[in-house]
Amino acid sequence: MTAALRVLLMVVCVMVTACTQSVTYGVKPQTDRLSILVRGKSTSADVLLALGEPRGRGAARLADQPDSARRDVLFYEFVQSGGSTVNLKMLIVFMREGTYDGHFWFSSVDSMKATKGIVLTE
Repeated sequence: MTAALRVLLMVVCVMVTACTQSVTYGVKPQTDRLSILVRGKSTSADVLLALGEPRGRGAARLADQPDSARRDVLFYEFVQSGGSTVNLKMLIVFMREGTYDGHFWFSSVDSMKATKGIVLTE
């Protein structure tokens, strides 16, 4: 086998392997534990105990409310990619003045049920 053919064969093997690799990061959000959180009563410590440490933190104001109060945001994310498929699960938890104020849950794979999605109750 010539050196050029060996190099070509190695390149093809690397390309095929690279296309089938899967990448996973984050931890699946524990959405089954959201039911123990009570809007306006559960503290930041309660949220962390129920859901664990978030992947990120930030702040937000809801655009549909002109005088919307600033809410702290906890971001939970899980991504799994393999070939041409991507599985994304994302949970955003809203905190207002140190207490749980609702959440947004999204999954690109699971069928969303009526009880999932935006949960900001009055």
